[in-house]
Amino acid sequence: MKNNRFNGHGTYTYKEGKNQKTYIGKFLDGGKTGWGTMTYKNGDKAEAEFKNGKCNGTGKCWKYNGDLYEGGFKDNFYNGKGKLTYKAGGYYNGDWKEGFATGNGEKKFQSTDFYKGEFVKGKPDGYGTCEYKNGNKYAGQWKAN
Repeated sequence: MKNNRFNGHGTYTYKEGKNQKTYIGKFLDGGKTGWGTMTYKNGDKAEAEFKNGKCNGTGKCWKYNGDLYEGGFKDNFYNGKGKLTYKAGGYYNGDWKEGFATGNGEKKFQSTDFYKGEFVKGKPDGYGTCEYKNGNKYAGQWKAN
């Protein structure tokens, strides 16, 4: 501790509202800065670059339900390029913005259907191609509901 602020490597367990969190990693002037691990009471866990106390940069996030995200973060949201693999089967690989699949990407559904194209807030929207497990294929415009 320097000037009454955390500095260097350490472990900090604290509550934020009803959520208990434990951060293990680097601190600079009291803030989580550098590579670290954040574990949440609900079982979520993030190993990532931290800046200004939040996941900013690259890393991984394991969700309590078994899903795994690998890629970019901005202010604790999935952002930039990344891949979310669903424990139940399937994945989304592509562009993210503020935690949503937004931009170009591909999604393999648990049902084995496969979509490649544009997404807006997690849904196909714009031009894309979907290949269905029965062999049918649609290429064209999509509009999110």
